[in-house]
Amino acid sequence: MSWTNIFRTVFVLLMAGHVLVMYSLARTQQHGFGFDLNTAILSILFALLMLLPLAPAVALSDLPEVYSRTVRRRRFKNGLCPACRYPVVPSGGDICQECGTRMIQPDPYRFTWSMARRFAFFALIAWIVGSIASEGWLIADEAAFRKEAEAEALKGRDSLLRDRRWPGNGYLVWDVDQGYFAAQGSPFSIQYFSPPAPTNAESE
Repeated sequence: MSWTNIFRTVFVLLMAGHVLVMYSLARTQQHGFGFDLNTAILSILFALLMLLPLAPAVALSDLPEVYSRTVRRRRFKNGLCPACRYPVVPSGGDICQECGTRMIQPDPYRFTWSMARRFAFFALIAWIVGSIASEGWLIADEAAFRKEAEAEALKGRDSLLRDRRWPGNGYLVWDVDQGYFAAQGSPFSIQYFSPPAPTNAESE
Protein backbone atom coordinates (compact mmCIF):
# COMPACT_ATOMS: atom_id res chain seq x y z
CA MET A 1 0.00 0.00 0.00
CA SER A 2 1.35 3.41 -0.96
CA TRP A 3 1.84 6.27 1.50
CA THR A 4 -0.95 8.16 -0.26
CA ASN A 5 -3.43 5.34 0.38
CA ILE A 6 -2.26 5.00 3.99
CA PHE A 7 -2.69 8.74 4.54
CA ARG A 8 -6.16 8.74 3.00
CA THR A 9 -7.21 5.75 5.10
CA VAL A 10 -6.10 7.56 8.26
CA PHE A 11 -7.89 10.70 7.03
CA VAL A 12 -11.16 8.79 6.59
CA LEU A 13 -10.79 7.15 10.01
CA LEU A 14 -10.26 10.54 11.65
CA MET A 15 -13.39 11.89 10.00
CA ALA A 16 -15.27 8.75 11.07
CA GLY A 17 -14.09 9.40 14.64
CA HIS A 18 -15.48 12.93 14.38
CA VAL A 19 -18.81 11.53 13.21
CA LEU A 20 -18.79 8.96 16.03
CA VAL A 21 -18.46 11.70 18.65
CA MET A 22 -21.07 13.96 17.06
CA TYR A 23 -23.57 11.11 16.66
CA SER A 24 -23.04 10.01 20.26
CA LEU A 25 -23.57 13.50 21.63
CA ALA A 26 -26.77 13.93 19.62
CA ARG A 27 -28.11 10.47 20.51
CA THR A 28 -27.45 10.78 24.25
CA GLN A 29 -29.10 14.22 24.44
CA GLN A 30 -32.44 12.55 23.66
CA HIS A 31 -32.60 10.80 27.07
CA GLY A 32 -33.43 7.54 25.36
CA PHE A 33 -32.39 4.05 26.40
CA GLY A 34 -31.95 1.54 23.59
CA PHE A 35 -32.27 1.93 19.84
CA ASP A 36 -34.96 4.24 18.54
CA LEU A 37 -35.37 4.91 14.82
CA ASN A 38 -36.43 8.55 15.13
CA THR A 39 -33.56 9.32 17.50
CA ALA A 40 -31.12 7.55 15.18
CA ILE A 41 -32.30 9.58 12.17
CA LEU A 42 -31.92 12.86 14.06
CA SER A 43 -28.46 11.83 15.26
CA ILE A 44 -27.38 10.82 11.76
CA LEU A 45 -28.53 14.16 10.33
CA PHE A 46 -26.75 16.05 13.11
CA ALA A 47 -23.53 14.13 12.44
CA LEU A 48 -23.84 14.95 8.74
CA LEU A 49 -24.35 18.62 9.54
CA MET A 50 -21.23 18.58 11.71
CA LEU A 51 -19.20 17.37 8.71
CA LEU A 52 -19.84 20.66 6.90
CA PRO A 53 -17.24 22.62 8.95
CA LEU A 54 -14.64 20.20 7.55
CA ALA A 55 -15.35 21.31 3.97
CA PRO A 56 -12.44 23.82 3.93
CA ALA A 57 -10.14 20.83 4.51
CA VAL A 58 -11.03 19.45 1.08
CA ALA A 59 -7.36 19.44 0.01
CA LEU A 60 -6.19 17.45 3.03
CA SER A 61 -6.99 14.13 1.39
CA ASP A 62 -4.57 15.08 -1.40
CA LEU A 63 -1.84 16.33 0.92
CA PRO A 64 0.65 13.59 -0.11
CA GLU A 65 0.17 14.58 -3.77
CA VAL A 66 0.57 18.27 -2.93
CA TYR A 67 3.81 17.52 -1.08
CA SER A 68 5.10 15.24 -3.82
CA ARG A 69 4.54 17.76 -6.59
CA THR A 70 6.06 20.59 -4.56
CA VAL A 71 9.19 18.55 -3.83
CA ARG A 72 9.54 17.35 -7.42
CA ARG A 73 9.21 20.88 -8.82
CA ARG A 74 11.84 22.14 -6.37
CA ARG A 75 14.22 19.35 -7.39
CA PHE A 76 13.73 20.15 -11.06
CA LYS A 77 14.46 23.87 -10.50
CA ASN A 78 17.65 22.92 -8.64
CA GLY A 79 18.90 20.85 -11.58
CA LEU A 80 18.05 17.47 -10.09
CA CYS A 81 15.93 14.62 -11.33
CA PRO A 82 12.43 15.09 -9.88
CA ALA A 83 12.18 11.38 -9.06
CA CYS A 84 15.60 10.32 -7.74
CA ARG A 85 17.47 13.65 -7.21
CA TYR A 86 20.26 12.61 -9.58
CA PRO A 87 22.09 15.66 -11.00
CA VAL A 88 20.97 16.50 -14.52
CA VAL A 89 23.68 16.01 -17.13
CA PRO A 90 23.40 18.68 -19.85
CA SER A 91 24.31 16.24 -22.57
CA GLY A 92 22.06 13.51 -21.21
CA GLY A 93 18.97 14.60 -23.14
CA ASP A 94 15.55 14.62 -21.52
CA ILE A 95 16.01 11.27 -19.75
CA CYS A 96 17.54 10.87 -16.28
CA GLN A 97 20.73 8.84 -16.57
CA GLU A 98 20.07 7.24 -13.18
CA CYS A 99 16.39 6.20 -13.13
CA GLY A 100 15.14 6.85 -16.66
CA THR A 101 12.57 9.50 -15.69
CA ARG A 102 11.77 12.08 -18.35
CA MET A 103 13.23 15.46 -17.42
CA ILE A 104 10.04 17.50 -17.67
CA GLN A 105 9.06 20.09 -15.09
CA PRO A 106 6.19 18.69 -12.98
CA ASP A 107 2.95 20.63 -13.12
CA PRO A 108 1.97 22.59 -10.00
CA TYR A 109 -0.86 21.23 -7.90
CA ARG A 110 -4.22 22.82 -8.69
CA PHE A 111 -7.69 22.44 -7.27
CA THR A 112 -9.92 20.25 -9.43
CA TRP A 113 -13.48 19.00 -9.15
CA SER A 114 -12.15 15.46 -8.94
CA MET A 115 -10.54 16.49 -5.65
CA ALA A 116 -13.90 17.76 -4.36
CA ARG A 117 -15.64 14.56 -5.47
CA ARG A 118 -12.97 12.47 -3.78
CA PHE A 119 -13.38 14.42 -0.54
CA ALA A 120 -17.17 14.01 -0.70
CA PHE A 121 -16.73 10.27 -1.22
CA PHE A 122 -14.40 10.01 1.77
CA ALA A 123 -16.83 12.07 3.88
CA LEU A 124 -19.69 9.76 2.89
CA ILE A 125 -17.73 6.68 3.96
CA ALA A 126 -16.77 8.37 7.24
CA TRP A 127 -20.38 9.39 7.86
CA ILE A 128 -21.69 5.84 7.37
CA VAL A 129 -18.89 4.11 9.30
CA GLY A 130 -18.91 6.65 12.14
CA SER A 131 -22.69 6.54 12.58
CA ILE A 132 -22.85 2.74 12.62
CA ALA A 133 -19.88 2.50 14.99
CA SER A 134 -21.37 5.08 17.34
CA GLU A 135 -24.79 3.41 17.53
CA GLY A 136 -23.12 0.03 18.08
CA TRP A 137 -20.95 1.49 20.85
CA LEU A 138 -23.95 3.04 22.62
CA ILE A 139 -26.02 -0.14 22.34
CA ALA A 140 -23.10 -2.17 23.74
CA ASP A 141 -22.77 0.27 26.64
CA GLU A 142 -26.48 -0.01 27.41
CA ALA A 143 -26.34 -3.81 27.19
CA ALA A 144 -23.41 -3.80 29.63
CA PHE A 145 -25.42 -1.57 31.96
CA ARG A 146 -28.32 -4.02 31.89
CA LYS A 147 -25.98 -6.79 33.04
CA GLU A 148 -24.62 -4.53 35.79
CA ALA A 149 -28.16 -3.76 36.92
CA GLU A 150 -29.09 -7.43 36.93
CA ALA A 151 -26.04 -8.19 39.05
CA GLU A 152 -26.99 -5.44 41.49
CA ALA A 153 -30.57 -6.72 41.64
CA LEU A 154 -29.28 -10.13 42.72
CA LYS A 155 -27.51 -8.36 45.59
CA GLY A 156 -30.81 -6.87 46.72
CA ARG A 157 -30.35 -3.34 45.39
CA ASP A 158 -33.31 -1.59 43.81
CA SER A 159 -31.52 1.06 41.68
CA LEU A 160 -28.31 1.81 39.83
CA LEU A 161 -26.85 4.89 38.17
CA ARG A 162 -23.62 5.40 36.26
CA ASP A 163 -22.12 7.65 33.59
CA ARG A 164 -22.42 6.69 29.97
CA ARG A 165 -19.15 5.62 28.46
CA TRP A 166 -17.27 8.20 26.42
CA PRO A 167 -18.22 9.84 24.12
CA GLY A 168 -21.77 9.50 25.38
CA ASN A 169 -23.17 12.20 27.62
CA GLY A 170 -25.38 11.85 30.68
CA TYR A 171 -26.29 8.89 32.87
CA LEU A 172 -27.80 5.45 32.58
CA VAL A 173 -30.36 4.71 35.27
CA TRP A 174 -32.12 1.59 36.45
CA ASP A 175 -34.87 1.63 39.04
CA VAL A 176 -36.87 -1.37 40.13
CA ASP A 177 -40.11 0.59 39.72
CA GLN A 178 -39.33 2.73 36.65
CA GLY A 179 -37.08 0.34 34.74
CA TYR A 180 -34.26 1.52 32.48
CA PHE A 181 -33.88 5.09 31.24
CA ALA A 182 -31.27 7.74 30.53
CA ALA A 183 -30.94 11.20 32.03
CA GLN A 184 -28.92 14.41 32.00
CA GLY A 185 -27.90 16.83 34.71
CA SER A 186 -26.67 16.22 38.23
CA PRO A 187 -26.82 12.70 39.65
CA PHE A 188 -28.64 14.17 42.67
CA SER A 189 -31.48 15.38 40.46
CA ILE A 190 -32.00 12.19 38.46
CA GLN A 191 -35.10 11.40 40.49
CA TYR A 192 -36.80 14.43 38.93
CA PHE A 193 -36.36 13.14 35.39
CA SER A 194 -39.35 11.32 34.03
CA PRO A 195 -38.31 8.20 32.12
CA PRO A 196 -39.96 7.57 28.76
CA ALA A 197 -43.23 5.70 28.90
CA PRO A 198 -42.68 1.95 28.36
CA THR A 199 -43.67 0.56 25.01
CA ASN A 200 -46.11 -2.32 24.64
CA ALA A 201 -43.22 -4.73 24.16
CA GLU A 202 -41.51 -3.52 27.35
CA SER A 203 -44.72 -3.63 29.41
CA GLU A 204 -45.30 -7.23 28.40
